[in-house]
Amino acid sequence: MIVSGMSAVQAQLPYERDYPVMNYYEAGASGPVSELLQSINAGETTLEYDPQQGYLPALLELLDIDPSSQLLVFSKTARKGRFISPQTPRALYFNDEVYVGFVPDTPGLELAVMDPALGPVFFELDRQRGEGALEVSRQNSVCLRCHDSLTNSGGGTPRFMMSSVLVNELGEIASHEVSIITNNSTPLESRWGGWYVTGFHGEQANLGNFTYQAGQSLADAELLSNGNRADLSDLLDTGNYLTPYSDIVALLVMQHQIEVQNVMTRVNWNYQQRLAENAQLQDGELEELARPLLDALLMANEAELGDSIEGVSGYSDYFQSLGPEDEQGRSLRDLDLQERVFTYPLSYLIYSDAFQSLPQALLRHLKTALHDILSGAQDHPDYPYLDARLRNEILAIVAQTSPGFFL
Repeated sequence: MIVSGMSAVQAQLPYERDYPVMNYYEAGASGPVSELLQSINAGETTLEYDPQQGYLPALLELLDIDPSSQLLVFSKTARKGRFISPQTPRALYFNDEVYVGFVPDTPGLELAVMDPALGPVFFELDRQRGEGALEVSRQNSVCLRCHDSLTNSGGGTPRFMMSSVLVNELGEIASHEVSIITNNSTPLESRWGGWYVTGFHGEQANLGNFTYQAGQSLADAELLSNGNRADLSDLLDTGNYLTPYSDIVALLVMQHQIEVQNVMTRVNWNYQQRLAENAQLQDGELEELARPLLDALLMANEAELGDSIEGVSGYSDYFQSLGPEDEQGRSLRDLDLQERVFTYPLSYLIYSDAFQSLPQALLRHLKTALHDILSGAQDHPDYPYLDARLRNEILAIVAQTSPGFFL
């Protein structure tokens, strides 16, 4: 088994105290990804070893993660920060439920999984070739020092995260003028500090590809000169990675995805713990509890794009091809990339196992609220961007791609 008993260190973390109903440390991780990892651990599934990228290509293929999702982070803000620099960035690859981290010439692949029952769960796979079998181990204490919504100060829940920081030519944080955990409301001009960014974004500046010099004024920095790049070949040797890209569209999609997943986790944990303590919740309590997730699903706080966006890695086409589509070829994965990221502001994560596995009363409330908003005769005051045309189109897409969703 991947999951072992809770250690003394883990017992000091606040989840056992604040959310005992979740049994986070001892509960076995579930879902197809965890089943695959257990199969690898048991030697039932083998991975082909690549001399340059180790087990990375084989693992991505088994997890059905496309290499076009590759993102490169050169800030030393990860667990293996001592190995990370602008010349040796950390690579991230992802699909709807799992994220894989890879740093060249280091032991281990890092995995973060959106578990249907527990939310974010973290693993490590030993990718060093040896005579022994591969080992997949669940990581609790170290990863959760950062991957907690309140950094383990109490009352927090596990989270995925994207940060934006100003770093120097070594990848070290050089200024706290920008040092934030980003979300969908963060303007693009404040995003992606410490990340490489490929693709085109017109006159819309961001902090991607930028290294900060001591004493430099960010207001005077010519950020656009770092952007609108077809690839990264002039910034680093990309030969150690699967592609020469760190795609801007993949960055935008991942930001949306982890925000919905983080909110989903927090709402789910809070609901289940309150229910365990109170036996039942009043309608007003349930509405208040679920509202942040409703907003996240409907992209209520999304920052507007300041110019058109175009990816170059092929990720845009790949992501949109995943569907599902209605009879007219429309999908919740359709990308706008002009004023907003998605054409239809209802998250494709309504199809995910994590959403469908929410407690029935909570799930029923969310579906009813979504239907009331989308079928209303008038624009909803909290979601004015959802005009009658958009509401009707979203309803039609959901009706055909997930029959019975609103029943």
